[in-house]
Amino acid sequence: MQRLIKIFLLLSALSWVSHANGQDMMLSEQSVSVQFLSDSMHIAPGKFGFNTIRIFNHSSESKTFRVKMSLPSGWSLLRDLPASTEVRAGEENILSFRLKPGDHSFGGKPYPVIIDLEDALTGEQIRRYIRVVLSQINNWDIKLLNPVIYVGDDEALPNFSFYLYNHGNRYELFEVDLTSEFMLTLPSKGTQILLGPATDTLITVGVRSRQLNQLEDNIVINVASRGTSKTLQQRILISPSEFKANPSDKYILPLSLRWQANGMSKYNFSQILNLSGDVEFENGSFLGIRSQSFIFNDKYDARFSYHSLAYRGKKARVEVGSVQDFFQSQIFGIGGRVGYHFGSKDFEVLALRPTFYQGISLGFRQSFSLKNAITNETEAYYSVNKDNGVTSSYVENSLNLRNKKLRLRIGGGLSNEKAEKIGISENGYSLNCALASVQKWFSVQSNVRITSSWFPGTARGLNFQNHQALLHLGPLRLGGFANTNTRTPSLYKNDFTEYVEQTTFQNTDYGFQFGSKIGDGLLTAKAGEHYQLQNVGLSSSNSLLNSPVVGKKLSLNYFRRGRFGDQVVQLNMVRAGMEKEGQELGLFNTYNASVSGKVKSLGFNLKYEYGPFYYFDYLYYDRTSTWQNRQQYALFWSSSQLKRLKTRLSANYYRTSQGNVNMLNTQAEVEFDFPSREMSFSMTNTVNVLNPKNSYFVSVAFYKTFNLKLPFKKYHTLRVRLFKDSNANNTWDASEQPLKGANLIVNGQRLRTNSKGEGVLKNIKNDNYVVDLKESRNIMGWLPDKLSSDTIQFKKDTEVSLAFKESKTIHGKISLKTSDYSLTTKLDLSGMLIIAKNQNGQEFTTLTTENGEFNFNLFSGVYTVQMPASITGTKYYFEELTKTVNLQQQKSESIEFQLIEKKRKLNIRRSVD
Repeated sequence: MQRLIKIFLLLSALSWVSHANGQDMMLSEQSVSVQFLSDSMHIAPGKFGFNTIRIFNHSSESKTFRVKMSLPSGWSLLRDLPASTEVRAGEENILSFRLKPGDHSFGGKPYPVIIDLEDALTGEQIRRYIRVVLSQINNWDIKLLNPVIYVGDDEALPNFSFYLYNHGNRYELFEVDLTSEFMLTLPSKGTQILLGPATDTLITVGVRSRQLNQLEDNIVINVASRGTSKTLQQRILISPSEFKANPSDKYILPLSLRWQANGMSKYNFSQILNLSGDVEFENGSFLGIRSQSFIFNDKYDARFSYHSLAYRGKKARVEVGSVQDFFQSQIFGIGGRVGYHFGSKDFEVLALRPTFYQGISLGFRQSFSLKNAITNETEAYYSVNKDNGVTSSYVENSLNLRNKKLRLRIGGGLSNEKAEKIGISENGYSLNCALASVQKWFSVQSNVRITSSWFPGTARGLNFQNHQALLHLGPLRLGGFANTNTRTPSLYKNDFTEYVEQTTFQNTDYGFQFGSKIGDGLLTAKAGEHYQLQNVGLSSSNSLLNSPVVGKKLSLNYFRRGRFGDQVVQLNMVRAGMEKEGQELGLFNTYNASVSGKVKSLGFNLKYEYGPFYYFDYLYYDRTSTWQNRQQYALFWSSSQLKRLKTRLSANYYRTSQGNVNMLNTQAEVEFDFPSREMSFSMTNTVNVLNPKNSYFVSVAFYKTFNLKLPFKKYHTLRVRLFKDSNANNTWDASEQPLKGANLIVNGQRLRTNSKGEGVLKNIKNDNYVVDLKESRNIMGWLPDKLSSDTIQFKKDTEVSLAFKESKTIHGKISLKTSDYSLTTKLDLSGMLIIAKNQNGQEFTTLTTENGEFNFNLFSGVYTVQMPASITGTKYYFEELTKTVNLQQQKSESIEFQLIEKKRKLNIRRSVD
């Protein structure tokens, strides 16, 4: 059947063509010719198609023809052709016409336009046709129906819609992708929509579900066609009627518990229990508790506990219980400290009974600013140790100057120490200064700390100096350095009945240094003299128990801060030997190289030492003649890709050339994290795989936070009621209607009123709260008494009623008037900014809908409604740009603005004989 239909259509087409040819022959015999100016036409987008028909009468008598033109569906003529035309003998007649293609016509497709001429006397017909092709155009657009959608937390999840326009003259296949944290009714990818020429469609998407406590989302709508794409953002705001700023209205003490156990047997087992927490009060002060217990294994049978309670306010601070601090040495005991801060001044006193010996410790600190850049600091300490009979005290003071290019510190102190068992009282001193200055052409850095042999603390008898000076020559740094670190304290021996002053260590390096930037890294090099000495044990005098190491040292250091971690390369060469009295100095070379860095989650540390490097290496070689090389290779890897699981693995291989040390330590740590429960658990396993029997070690840790409610109220509730003030007394009356579904913002928090007209903020602190009512101006017939915002001074549970007054409305519309020869079929009138200005100069704005409609919600008054002239472009203009509306006597007013299309200029072309 289909085959027969195809044959029939083919025969019909052939007969039509032969009929047309037959008419041509007949016209030729009768001496009548018909001709188009152009046998084919190409019409550009937005243009008319112009052509003419030339009819020539070769006969000896006049002829009258009836004229009929057949156009494709939807096409039209700018002006209709005459129903008939007369052509005199031996003359010609020309008919001009302009074609307007149909809106839904396809570009690139040939369309036939047929003209039939019928001889009014004989009835003979003459048919001519032309081929018309429209230029192809791809033009499409998308637009949101409502870019921002507000919905209440207790209301149904909303739908959103967007228009898809095909302004071109081809079929367009659109691919729509949606990106959202909401669950939508359309899939995120793969939605396809086919639109014909000059057609549009409205696509509506529903929000199916949302995550818990998700109150907003920017939905990204991406539409693509023929290699181009356009993107929109649909904003959906879900406003609760009640918002809790904090979980509870009571003070919360977050108490953190951490328990850790180490080891696997009773000889290496230990436990640590840590309990801590801080609570913040309404005035900004803090109260904190700390409790730690250390329980060691049966081999040591040792227990140690630490418990403290601390308060910190804006000015004062107090801590009682177990107190630890550092006053030239670590101190720990039972007692307390009190501090006070005001302005640039700060004071603190401390008193405690030491834990590890019988006695007392007292401390004092103070600091204040002399000028903006100068501060003064003082520290004093007094200690009595009844176990060894030693009483010590000191006071130190320093001045500090700091500005953009210079830092300077100068200080010193005095001390006294009494030893009852020896019967001495010795005075001491300390000096300290520091200088750091960076200028354009040079930089200087110097640190000095010198204490006498009787000055108390871990720095007793210390001489520490570090100096560096560099010239800045572009990216190069050239200069010198000098470092020394020597300690010669007075040390007690024989149960504090004797003492001796002895050098315990002395290290000195000085020489030249060079630095330069290489790529993203920094290369530094140092070369100079090298000196090392360490003594072990006490002699009867200050004689050296060991011989020093002297020689020269060269070091290179390259540092680069990469994307995933620091990369460091170090090279050292030392030519040195042990200097012995009466013996020739024997020098030999040793080398040290190390490389460390990190690539993403993988870290590495490689180290190789050829010969002695540290002082005791030289001492071991001197006494045993054993040359040792050491090598160490370490890898570590960490991963936190899983939400609740973190993994850390490491392997560390260490070996000496003599084989007396050979180990491969591996460590695996796994941590499970449960954020919602504020809890975590970790386990670490360490073992030397080359000797697993005696090296297996396990550590487990558990962490949990308990939020304890205290019986004190910290937060309060604010209720904001919006109501229709029908009697205009600014007071809410029981008979007045609440405003349900109104949007308001309180200190940045978005709310939507419930059926009682209330927006509620719970568990909020005392403060000033600004209620923003700008988004409630769209309630037709009612306006907030205060158009923008209102400030509430909030101290306790408060309920505030804000009045909405009866308003008046302006309903407006923009109508489009097209020109006589317009090609415009539909114009999007949405998004035009309309301004209404009252007699006080206050402006109000609104936007038009797709149909050009707009509304104003205003108080009584006279308003000038204005159309910005810039929005019309070059093709249109407003008949009137402003209209005056009087809302003093009437409740509403309707106005209309006419948008007029400018007339097209036609270029009339005429045929030439």
